[in-house]
Amino acid sequence: MSAERYLLVHNFYQQTGGEDAVFAAETNLLRSRGHEVATYTVHNDRIADMNQVRLVADTIWNASVYRELAAHVR
Repeated sequence: MSAERYLLVHNFYQQTGGEDAVFAAETNLLRSRGHEVATYTVHNDRIADMNQVRLVADTIWNASVYRELAAHVR
């Protein structure tokens, strides 16, 4: 079986939950099987410093995250 390349994307919330465990488990499982895994993560602690207008706008479309993620895909 040939190794594949994966990009796993995850948003960490302020409280750790099952999604975080699944993200870590999937990442580790793929790597343990010889696959190349890149990750892109953000944490929603960033919203604490945002004004309400920016928060609403970024919720609909976050151009800076789009650019960062697009760079990882390329």
